[in-house]
Amino acid sequence: MQRMSRRIMSGAAMLALATGTLVTGGTSPAMAGTLPSCVNLGWAPGVDSVSVDNTCGYDVNAKVLVNNWSDSDCHTVKAHTTWRYEWYFLGDFDGVVTC
Repeated sequence: MQRMSRRIMSGAAMLALATGTLVTGGTSPAMAGTLPSCVNLGWAPGVDSVSVDNTCGYDVNAKVLVNNWSDSDCHTVKAHTTWRYEWYFLGDFDGVVTC
């Protein structure tokens, strides 16, 4: 019985991979959104951090995307506050999206 369960699980995983329906953690590009215009970014080439300045009258959930390094977790930036995310020098800033 245990052998059969493993085969079923293995087959289900292969089917999910083949059809692209495997559920993974994090925010997929299709789920990510554009930040509202009341959110400003402070970033410059060669700098290994970005500031997310929320001038909105409401909280905003933001995620920093970094090539060659870990993306940030989804972070709630409270209204009228600034959040700063830093990464190791090998990473390259790739944007900020809603999450």
